[in-house]
Amino acid sequence: MLSFGLGTPSIGSWTCRKDGMLVVTQIFAIYVPTTDAINHPLTVPSPPPPVDLFLLQHNRATSLFAVTDADTLTRIESRNRPYDPTQDPTDPNGGVLRPLNTNVVVYKRLVAPDADLLAP
Repeated sequence: MLSFGLGTPSIGSWTCRKDGMLVVTQIFAIYVPTTDAINHPLTVPSPPPPVDLFLLQHNRATSLFAVTDADTLTRIESRNRPYDPTQDPTDPNGGVLRPLNTNVVVYKRLVAPDADLLAP
């Protein structure tokens, strides 16, 4: 995480619509590495190593899914709303609404077998 930054795990909720579609909203934060500029002046020939993390933004992602079958969800569209670190990502009117993403993505159920647990 200190080398490249990272998003936190997503938390959220979903709503089953009367038309059989599923609306999922997730909130997560994005952190990026930062350096200690006091101990590493800009004259250093190579970039100083990262020493801490900086909250870059919160993000609220809302997606529309079709339930294809019992083991498959198909994301039909999604939209992100980034928030600066001082804003509340639970505010549905805050942040900046990004363009609609209509790239279709298929998600298959991950079947959890217990075979690995029973192996010697």
